[in-house]
Amino acid sequence: MEETLATSDADGNVWLRRGPNYQEIQPVTAVSESRILNLTFSSDGQLMATTTAEGVIYIWSARGELLRELRGHRDAVWGASFSPDGTRLATASSDTTVRLWQIRREVETVLEAQQGEVWAVDVSPEGRFVSLGS
Repeated sequence: MEETLATSDADGNVWLRRGPNYQEIQPVTAVSESRILNLTFSSDGQLMATTTAEGVIYIWSARGELLRELRGHRDAVWGASFSPDGTRLATASSDTTVRLWQIRREVETVLEAQQGEVWAVDVSPEGRFVSLGS
């Protein structure tokens, strides 16, 4: 698979860049006018997640096809991290929650932060632990 660089702007646009020096640019179909706050790829590079200021997470294929919308957060989603196998996604939000999504089944587990907004989240390399920053 060819290396891909994903970029976004304040208007909710996302581009996939490939080729030598990432000169080949493919726009991803806009699904929201909300600011993109985070872009992350699964470890195998097959999935990409974008998080928005409106609290929606979009799951994309590596080719830029929208696969799923994840809704549940009530405020901006600042961070996202895939599990090593790409089946789960942890998300961090200003609504004081971390959500653990089972992507294919759209099942979520909600964890409330002890103090305020959650700005960052990461899943450990073996997928057993989730860390968060608030």
